[in-house]
Amino acid sequence: MAEPTGPAPAKTCSHCHSPLADAAQVCPHCGYTQTPEGAVPPAKASAPAATGAPLAGPWPRYWARSLDLALGTLIVWALVMFLAPGVVTYALASRLHGVLIAPPLLLVALGLDALCYSLAGNTPAKWLVGIRVADREGGRLPAPRYLARNLRLSWAGLGLGIPLITLITLLMSYDNLRRGVPVSWDERTDSHVLRVRGGLGRTWVAALLYFVVTIATVLAELVGNLSPATQLEIFAAVANSGAPTGDEHLRLERVSAAPGMVLLYQYTLLDPTDDLAALRQQLPPRTAPAKVLCDDPDMLRAGVRVRWHFSDRRGRDVGTVEAGPQDCGADKAQDAPD
Repeated sequence: MAEPTGPAPAKTCSHCHSPLADAAQVCPHCGYTQTPEGAVPPAKASAPAATGAPLAGPWPRYWARSLDLALGTLIVWALVMFLAPGVVTYALASRLHGVLIAPPLLLVALGLDALCYSLAGNTPAKWLVGIRVADREGGRLPAPRYLARNLRLSWAGLGLGIPLITLITLLMSYDNLRRGVPVSWDERTDSHVLRVRGGLGRTWVAALLYFVVTIATVLAELVGNLSPATQLEIFAAVANSGAPTGDEHLRLERVSAAPGMVLLYQYTLLDPTDDLAALRQQLPPRTAPAKVLCDDPDMLRAGVRVRWHFSDRRGRDVGTVEAGPQDCGADKAQDAPD
C-alpha cells in the first residue's frame, strides 16, 4: 500500500534557515550561497558560523570602502600639497594625470586603512556602515594578513585606481558578491566581511559622506593647481571680506592684487595735520608688513610681497612700506620659491 504523500517541505537557507524560493541560489537574508543537494560545498563561501552574523552585501561593502579610501586620499593629498607642492603641480600638469597620481595615492590610502584596522579593529567607514572584516572564526585579522588583503584588493578590486580598469574590476566584484561567490582578496586571505549592525540607513549616510569628502578633495586639488596670480586675488578677496579696520589714527580702505605678486594694502592716515613730513614720521617700520607676510605660509610659498601704501585725508601720497620673503628670516624664507 502506497504511503500517503503530503506537501514537500518548504526550502530554507542552509545557513540561517530563512524560507527560500525553490530556484534561489543565494539567500537574500544572509547572503549565503546555497549548495545543490549532493554537491561539495564551495570553500570559504559563507560567513563564520561561530559569529551568527551574515555576510555584508556588495553595496554596504562598496560605500564603506569608497568612504575609507576618500578619507585616506584626502589626508594623503593634503600632506603631499604641504610637503611637496611641486610634485602635485607636475602631476596635475601631465596628460597622464590619473595614471601618475591614482596608483600611489591608492596604495598609501590603503596603507592608512590597514594601520587604522590594526589599531582599532575596524575602519571609520566600515564602523559607520556596520560591517567589519573578520577571519574564519569571526576575530580580527592579523595586521600583515589585512595588509596583504588590501594589496590584493588594490589591483584585483580597484584596478590600481586607473579609471577604466577600476570600472571593470568593480563590476566583476559586484557580480561575484551578488551571486555569493567570494572575491579573491577575501578568499586568498581566508577573510569575510560581516554585517554586525545597522541597516540601509547607515549605507546611505556613508554614500552621502563619500560625496562630501570627494568634493573636498577635488577642491583641494583645484586650490593646489591655481596660478600664483589667482592665489593673490584670493588672498586679496579674503582680506577685503571683513569691515575696514584701523583706529583713530589709521584706516584700512581696501586690499588689492598689484602687478609683480604684490598684495597692496591702502591706508588712510586720519590725523588732522597737513604736514606731510610729520605724517611720514608716523609710518610703521618694515617689520610690520613683514609680520603679515611671515605669519602666512601660503603667501610666503607663493612668493607674495606685502606693500602698505599710505595717503592723508585729502588723498595725497604720504609713503609706502614694503616687505618680501627675504624679510622673514632664513628659516621661513627658504619656503619661498626661487
